Amino acid sequence: MKIFGRVVYALLAVFTFWFVIDYARGSMTIQYFENEGAQAVELEDDIFFYGSARDYNHRTALYESSDQGYTVSIYEIADASIKNDEINVDSYIYIMLKRDDLLGSLYYLRFTDGTNQLDIEFMRFRTLNIMMGLNQEKIEFGISKEVILENNYTQVLLLDQYKNTIYTDTFELVAEDFTIEERLVAFYNDNEFLPLTELTDFNIYPAFTHEMDAYLSTLWISLIVYLVILILSTYIVFFAKKKYLGKKKPSDILIKEQSKYKKSDV
Repeated sequence: MKIFGRVVYALLAVFTFWFVIDYARGSMTIQYFENEGAQAVELEDDIFFYGSARDYNHRTALYESSDQGYTVSIYEIADASIKNDEINVDSYIYIMLKRDDLLGSLYYLRFTDGTNQLDIEFMRFRTLNIMMGLNQEKIEFGISKEVILENNYTQVLLLDQYKNTIYTDTFELVAEDFTIEERLVAFYNDNEFLPLTELTDFNIYPAFTHEMDAYLSTLWISLIVYLVILILSTYIVFFAKKKYLGKKKPSDILIKEQSKYKKSDV
């Protein structure tokens, strides 16, 4: 039973360790985006958001309009993969909604050609005053370009949560406006590897990783607290009880109690 108890304790310690790590990473991410993300919104640094969404991104907006204090921006992003020495590129649009004042809880962007229409729902990016367009499944930011190019949309309407029109604007987007795939395919056919910064002259950049080194203190503090608690609990569970109860021989307290009973029996 002692061995079993120690195994259970060890497993509990391991599970707790991974929970602490996961919790600390989550806290780091929250702090990072609350601070750096808020600054990016204030500075209108769109790259901070769409620049890490897919493998590649184009730094020039495909479309942008501003009215009534709102700004809608659409960027081209893409994923690239190599299989059987062939390159495959999937292109998407990344839609951003900003406002001079605080954004409401829900907005839609409607694409229409007078007959067909497509409604894209916006979702707030964490707790920041900026929203992104969700795909049709409403599970991620980034909408397949085929969805937008399916119809020749000529107008966009920004709608509030009740689908009342905030403003309208003319719209035009054709397949030739998407250039990442063409550039990636041409580069790969010439070099047989994917580019890093070789396409920056065409304003095409690889995705960047958000650096959170400045927030590592959260992780270290969590680990220190975990280790202190682990050491104390290990001492209490496996060592402290020996002082009071003894192991192979009775403790001093127990011997004294036994002596009292023996005297009372006499």
